[in-house]
Amino acid sequence: MSVTKYIIDTIAFLVFLLVMRFFRKHLGRPLELHTKRYIKKRKIEAETAFRSQRASSTDPRYQFDGKTAQVLSESEEIQTAKGCPTGYMQTRVARSESGEYFWFLFLAGQPPVLKHIEHGSAKALLREKYVPPRSDNAAHSRQPANSHL
Repeated sequence: MSVTKYIIDTIAFLVFLLVMRFFRKHLGRPLELHTKRYIKKRKIEAETAFRSQRASSTDPRYQFDGKTAQVLSESEEIQTAKGCPTGYMQTRVARSESGEYFWFLFLAGQPPVLKHIEHGSAKALLREKYVPPRSDNAAHSRQPANSHL
C-alpha cells in the first residue's frame, strides 16, 4: 500500500466520521422533536376520543360517559421503526358514575374501543384502586350482563 493511498484513505475516514458526527448532532434533535410532537398529538387524540365516548343502555349500570368517568389506570405503547414513531396505543380502565368498570383502547388511525369489564376482572387489573360496587348495585353485579334476556 502506497503512502499516498494510506493518506487518502485516512482523510476519507476522518471526513466520514465528521459527517456522521454532524448528522447525529443536527439531525438527531429534529427526529427527537418529531417523536415528542407525534406522541403529544396522539395523546391529545386519545384524550379527545375517550372524553367523547358514550355507551347507552336500558340498564343505568352499563351507561358510560367519557366526560364524567374516572380514569383509574392508563398505559401507552409507542411503536417505532429505526427510531421513528410508527404507531401509538393507549389503554385505560375507568369507572363510570354508576360504579361499573370499562376498558378503553385507542390505536392511532383506528376507531376507539370501549368494553364493559366484570368486577372480578376490574379487581384483578386495578388491585388497590378497585372500589367494590355500591350496595344498590351489588346484587346486580353478580348477575351476568345478559341475564335479563
